[in-house]
Amino acid sequence: MGLSRHHLLPLFHFFPLSTPTLAQREAFGCIEVTGERHVNVERCVIVCDSMAAVEIYGPQATGMLRHNTILDGPRGPGVLICDGAQVTLSFNDVSGCFAAGVSVEDVGTTALLFDNFIRDGRDIGIGVDKGASAVLERNTVMGNDLTGLEVFNSSTADLVNNVIRDNGHALIPHSDNQLDNWVGNTAEMFKAGNGFPGVWVTDSVIKGKNNRIEGNNSRVEQ
Repeated sequence: MGLSRHHLLPLFHFFPLSTPTLAQREAFGCIEVTGERHVNVERCVIVCDSMAAVEIYGPQATGMLRHNTILDGPRGPGVLICDGAQVTLSFNDVSGCFAAGVSVEDVGTTALLFDNFIRDGRDIGIGVDKGASAVLERNTVMGNDLTGLEVFNSSTADLVNNVIRDNGHALIPHSDNQLDNWVGNTAEMFKAGNGFPGVWVTDSVIKGKNNRIEGNNSRVEQ
């Protein structure tokens, strides 16, 4: 039997023996992987007060994150996958992120998300942007301040059996100046009647089957 590509790469393993591991760093990410490397992160607690809690990037970087609790601090996303990396996330609990819970960016980047709970962030739940692609199955995305899922800028996403609910309930200031400075977006976006939708697609393609999208809404302070 031939070896898979993952077996031929340098490996980084994070497997706590008994209790979860707490990781903190003041640079870019608590766990940062690039180059021709594969990382396995399983059953860890990852807390970061800098940028992304986990950042995997580069066309030869691959990773698998399973059964982790990811709590991000005041600056970045929970998981950032970009620059052509290939990553699978399953059974993770991602919460409290300043930016997206999971951000998938750039042409050639692929993320597979299965059975994750992405919740209670101060921005969007999941973002797929800049030509990236993602497959989402059986995830629950809920309670994020802005959109549950955004697919922008020539990206693709396949959605099967996900629950996307109760996102977009941030209380937004009513003035144009305040709106223009809300996470760098324009006032017109947030003055639209539908506010923050559960799923927002712009110049991209999504396919969906058996998803439940409900209770997503925003309100503009008058």
